[in-house]
Amino acid sequence: MENFNTELQASIEEQEMDNWSKLTVENSRSMRSAMEIIDKTGLQTALVTNSDGSFVGTLTDGDIRRAILSGASLTDRIDPYVNRQPVTIPSEDESSMAFEAMERLALRCVPVVKDGQIVGLITQNLTSPIRNFNNPVLIMAGGRGERLKPLTNSTPKPLIKVGGKTLLEILLDRLARCGFSNIWISVHYSSEQIEDIVGNGEPFGISIQ
Repeated sequence: MENFNTELQASIEEQEMDNWSKLTVENSRSMRSAMEIIDKTGLQTALVTNSDGSFVGTLTDGDIRRAILSGASLTDRIDPYVNRQPVTIPSEDESSMAFEAMERLALRCVPVVKDGQIVGLITQNLTSPIRNFNNPVLIMAGGRGERLKPLTNSTPKPLIKVGGKTLLEILLDRLARCGFSNIWISVHYSSEQIEDIVGNGEPFGISIQ
């Protein structure tokens, strides 16, 4: 655990309300509203409350992506898609538990919840140096996306956008943040579109072949 804390230089942010409240969204709001909040923070997570401010759960960009793929629209309420059993801790004294969960589950943040209210937030320090891995990573991006038609009639599935970014760009951003820079992409359907978007990987700070 000490090594993990050192490598990530995770930071306990005992934030005031006007800071972590930027991540909160009421459960009556729309998918679009939640996506706007998630897009601004970089933590890939929104903290969901009800109308009286009580903590309900979390909503990640992955939760939204799965909801949309299952037929939800951007105007639907987020309430049915909220994770109501997220990882939380009762106080900053339990921060080691939060760090372990962030490593094991690839979480960006863990809310501190006391008596049903959010009182703090523990996050990774996203500006900390990360380890670099030489392992080659292969992304399979050649499918036709038959189950997503008509969205994929003229656009390959990896270039479908969620929250203003293509699925492939989201994946490449995450790989780069985790220290992987040697990326290979297997393409087939509309490969030229994918190549135009990612190029040689320079915009992502990685190498793409």
